[in-house]
Formats: sequence, C-alpha cells, structure tokens
Amino acid sequence: EIAEAYKNYLTLESWKTPIKTNYILILSFSTLLIVFMALWVALRMSRGITDTIQMLAQATEEVAKGNLEKNVDIRRDDEIGLLVGSFNKMVKELKESKERSERSRLLIENILKNINSGVISLDISGNILTINTVACAILNISPDEVINKNYSVLLSILKSEELKEIVKSIRISEFRGIE
Repeated sequence: EIAEAYKNYLTLESWKTPIKTNYILILSFSTLLIVFMALWVALRMSRGITDTIQMLAQATEEVAKGNLEKNVDIRRDDEIGLLVGSFNKMVKELKESKERSERSRLLIENILKNINSGVISLDISGNILTINTVACAILNISPDEVINKNYSVLLSILKSEELKEIVKSIRISEFRGIE
C-alpha cells in the first residue's frame, strides 16, 4: 500500500507543474479579458460624452457665426442632457430676442422716415445708429457717410461751430440706451 501510495504521489507530483501552469494561464486570460472589457466599456462611455460635447461645440460655433436655427437633438437624462437643453433654450431665446430687436428697429426706422423733423440716434458710445432722410436733407449728407461712425465724424463733416457748441453742452452721460 505504501508503494502504491508513493506511486500515486509521484504521478500527482508530475501533474503539479502542468496544472499550476494551466491555472496561471486561465487566470491570466480571464484577467486580460476583464481588463479589455472594462477598457471597452470605458471607451464607449467616454465616446458617448465626447461625441455629445463635440456636437455641442460645433453648434456653438454655428451660433457664434450667426446661425440661430441650430439645435442639438440629443435626449439624455444626465448632466450632459441638461447642458444640451440649456444650450437649446439659450439659442431659442437669442433668436426671439433678435427678432424682437429687429421688429423694434424696423418700427423705429419707419417712424423716423415719416417724421417731419431731422432725427439722429446714437448708441451709448456716441456712434450714430440711425439718421432719417429729413436730417440728411437738412445737413446735406448721405446716411452712408455717418452710420456706425462716431458723432464726431458728423461734426467734422459739417464744420459748424454753433452745432459743436450745442453738442458739447449736451451731457451724454445723462442719457441711457433704449431697452
């Protein structure tokens, strides 16, 4: 029995190295498989985030160029979805604001065209925004000469000391822009 047990021991001893090697190979393969699966999942998740942010960045560039029709169509329930929703809302409000501003500008221009007095409007910086046809006729200038230029350009064209004194007496800081 001892001889038989010793023989079995030697047989088992000879299988020790191959079994150990097989276990190490299986464990290594399983570890590599888990690492690559985790990497694949991480890449998929990051691509989902970066693709969305890249689309949002491209849409931002379009809006910056003046395209207020741009809309990012992504439905997500996370922070990225909240960011996209806020972006779309901002673009919509910008578009509505621009339309209101354009309507107001057209209304003011229409009123200025039909008024019998010369009217010149300035922005806060002193740049001429509008000048009606009556003012152009009185001052004998064309609108292209002064629109979007500082009022000092108009004064230099007219070379009128009396007008310069009137303008100097007006305190521009007391006026506010139309809102």
